[in-house]
Amino acid sequence: MEDMLTMEITSLAKLIKEKKLSPVELTTYVLERIQKHDEEYHSFITVREEQALNEAKYAEKNIASGLYKGPLHGIPISIKDNIAVKNTRLTNGSIVNADYISPQDASLVGQLRSRGAIIIGKTNMDEFANNIIGINKHYGTIKHPMKENYTVGGSSGGSAVSVAKNFVYASIGTDTAGSVRIPASCTGLYGLKPTYNLIPTEGITPLALSVDHAGILAKSNDDLSTMFHSIIPGSQTDTKDTKDVIQRLKIGILRDYAEKNDEEVQQAMDEVLATLQSHGAEIKNIETPFLEKFMETHLTICSVEAYYYHQQLLEENEDLYEKANIDVFSAGKYIPQSKYIEALRTKREIENAYQRILSEVDVLITPTLPILPPTLDSYNEDWATTLSKMIKYTGPFNMGGLPAISIPYAKSEQGLPIGIQVIADKYQESLLLSISNWLMSNK
Repeated sequence: MEDMLTMEITSLAKLIKEKKLSPVELTTYVLERIQKHDEEYHSFITVREEQALNEAKYAEKNIASGLYKGPLHGIPISIKDNIAVKNTRLTNGSIVNADYISPQDASLVGQLRSRGAIIIGKTNMDEFANNIIGINKHYGTIKHPMKENYTVGGSSGGSAVSVAKNFVYASIGTDTAGSVRIPASCTGLYGLKPTYNLIPTEGITPLALSVDHAGILAKSNDDLSTMFHSIIPGSQTDTKDTKDVIQRLKIGILRDYAEKNDEEVQQAMDEVLATLQSHGAEIKNIETPFLEKFMETHLTICSVEAYYYHQQLLEENEDLYEKANIDVFSAGKYIPQSKYIEALRTKREIENAYQRILSEVDVLITPTLPILPPTLDSYNEDWATTLSKMIKYTGPFNMGGLPAISIPYAKSEQGLPIGIQVIADKYQESLLLSISNWLMSNK
């Protein structure tokens, strides 16, 4: 079974469809790996051992009867613990909800079930999805799969590690300012944040409803594509010839926004652009004065919308919340309506600016992070500065609701992953997946 660890979903699916691999056997193997190794990594909060085995048995019975549902049928995946899975704990990474059992599935979980996916468990996360560290005081700090004492990113850090350590073959996370793409970049995975609400957020505990997205983490571009096209019914899986697309591709670069990238990050970015240009792509510099108010706008929207959701819980359980979240969520109570409305207006201006830019270029390309994955200690030293750096390139695209993909393009000299982000117009996920595949095939 050892060689199953690194197989792509489509390869496993072929074996399962041909009845050469049992979903029960695969699920049992995955559960044994989690039991043996995850105590060290803390990627899961809840492992659904009995339910997952029952789902695998049901999948095996259906497949034996000729009711094969597609490439996710019998494939073990994980779900971030702010997403509802029926009859399973929904803790949100908090002891506020430690014993809450979801009465029903989130919409996207229902779609995954309809495709036959096996839900192995619920992954660890920053409390209520409001951080990008991977430190959880109650369920354990999520350990980096490559470099001890470095952050895995967040808030979908457990989802990332569950995939990176081969506990599952893909995971669903959430992304309010980069919480899928950041951990993907930090752990060397592919991460996709689709167009706003394309993957429905019904059944997901909100952080900030107007910018919350669901997203996918996977080990390969093909796995990412398989997951995306399985979740979105009727989505277009065929794309234009990638070589032809690259030759005609117009790429926007946020030059005035891209100051002070780490040297190795900038080297990876320069290599990507040089490769694309050598195959006919056109590069255009983009001015971004509209992003000057991004951070202030982001914090205002998150505080107000988080307080709206947490108000009663905070009143009843303030002593159970992490202090940082009490500060952020409670701040929303004191933000004037006029400031919130102004933030929404700025958000709309950012979205409109992107639409103007994307009428002139096909995609935007940035590093996923301007820095290498930082150490866990760096958050204690200067949390605000580290946060602003980490979401610099990811957060602004939640404002516009645009699809964005993080690609594990390079590694630093000390072996830390470096992600490259590609952003397209709304509903152009297939274009992003095609470009990602081409870039990784032409390094």
